[in-house]
Amino acid sequence: LVDLAKGALSFLPEGEAAPKEATKYHGGEVLTFRPGPLVHAILATEGPSLGSKDLLAFSVYQKLLGVTPYIKWGSNVATNRLMKAATEGASGVCGASAFNASYSDGGLFGCYVIAEAAIAPQVMKSVIGQFSKASKGDISDKDVTRAKNQMKAHLLMNSESQDTLFEDIGSQILAKGSYTSAEAVAAAVDSITKSDILTVAKRVFSGKPTLSAAGDVSTIPGLDELF
Repeated sequence: LVDLAKGALSFLPEGEAAPKEATKYHGGEVLTFRPGPLVHAILATEGPSLGSKDLLAFSVYQKLLGVTPYIKWGSNVATNRLMKAATEGASGVCGASAFNASYSDGGLFGCYVIAEAAIAPQVMKSVIGQFSKASKGDISDKDVTRAKNQMKAHLLMNSESQDTLFEDIGSQILAKGSYTSAEAVAAAVDSITKSDILTVAKRVFSGKPTLSAAGDVSTIPGLDELF
């Protein structure tokens, strides 16, 4: 791969790296009405950038809270805390998962919720309640071990294909100018402790949150009702 790159791109001048400035996070609410029975909502806060020392801790915390199923049409209610909270007592269609979007100059961390408009307030409050519980220490050693194993499996399975491996190499070099193998990152995940996760959990939603929703937003609670 290196030889091919040299042959195709070696004539280009090295140039200088573009200056990087961290983006400024603001928070706030944006609600967009669209016809239909469902509401799609994002609740987010400032998250880690790709260069943050807390990136892995946030990534493991995301797995601990719960992500979308790995198997098509599968259900992960048993291991997805947010999904379990969303569905308990809900009388309609709903779902929830944590997300972690990291970029070179900043990041967002939070959750995605989908629900029928009538039960959206209940579902959103139940999901936010899980963030509050985690920030207060409701995280077991078993939760941490499971989340770390899921994170390592995600990293290693993504590197099994040459297509995804080359994409990862290119993305990392473009974003930070160097490459770290999946094996090295997986080894670093092993060093993440429960204390590390509790530290980042306390930071989530400690500042001004962001709410963005689309669909039948007539019943959506405001940020002042959720936090």
